[in-house]
Amino acid sequence: MRVTVVALVRGRPFRSHIVGPVLAYLEKRGVDVRAFLRARSLPLESATLPYVDWPLVELRAFLDAAAERADEPLLGVHVGRALSRSTWDLLQLNCLSAATLGDALENIPRYIALFNADVEIVLGRDEDATSVSHVIAGHAEGLSRHGNELWLAALLDRARSATGVELNPLECWFGHAEPTNSSALAEAFGCAKLRFSAGSTGLRVSSRDLALPLRSADPVLLAVLERLTEPTRAALSERKGVSARALWAIEEEPSLGEASIRSVARRLAVSTRSLQRSLADERTSFRTLVEQVRRERARALFSAGCSPDEIAARLGYSERSAFVRAFGRWSRGEHER
Repeated sequence: MRVTVVALVRGRPFRSHIVGPVLAYLEKRGVDVRAFLRARSLPLESATLPYVDWPLVELRAFLDAAAERADEPLLGVHVGRALSRSTWDLLQLNCLSAATLGDALENIPRYIALFNADVEIVLGRDEDATSVSHVIAGHAEGLSRHGNELWLAALLDRARSATGVELNPLECWFGHAEPTNSSALAEAFGCAKLRFSAGSTGLRVSSRDLALPLRSADPVLLAVLERLTEPTRAALSERKGVSARALWAIEEEPSLGEASIRSVARRLAVSTRSLQRSLADERTSFRTLVEQVRRERARALFSAGCSPDEIAARLGYSERSAFVRAFGRWSRGEHER
């Protein structure tokens, strides 16, 4: 199935999976979502897409406008608690399949690049506590108030649900400035110690909580997810910024045989020449990225039992022999490593 990516031209795209859930919340509150989107000159399909690629400034403005329209200062908290397990599908499934809360937290930094290469999840540990921080380099305010609170509420809600324990953070902090109703926020998070304008958004939990077993633990599913996502995670760990976003855009092309640097540049809201220069600066090329996507997709199709002819067609090769040569090249390269 092809997923359409909404890319606005004002600023560098920032991938977000929370626009749809926010719009669903507005609808439950009786807001005319289509009218709301039209008033902000935003694409109407935003309500149904699994994610959007908007400039960060546009995402922040959208969240502020949504909170105002719903007349709900704790918009982020409410939406974060209500997120489905499909919002950050692979990330959530991986974390919820882990054996303990500590294992789940360790997996977040490893999987976050699958969703947004501009976000870093930083873990910190001492004898008494472990911290988890959501960081956007160059943007101390993060996702702004409602986005920051949404992320933290979702993290805490999942931890409580998976462990069956009403975890209370030792401390919570936010990238945005202190709101007028911070006491309501402290009550919502079950945390008396809050910090604001902290340069990131996160929380600290007691180290003894890390050993809490997850009720959703599934070692078989976890092993499958690790195996299927390893190639992409390895590629993204070596590439940040433009290369990572270009990989996503290539994966969304309806046919890899027709994937062109021009169409990918258009998705990323940059010029073709600018994309070429950026990839060269990151020591890669558009052709290399297409080969990366083809290699990963071929593995998945082989695992699903597809024939070489079917795989060749799906990957956009005009002939089976071209795919066989490419597959041999990939295999030799892996053997040499």
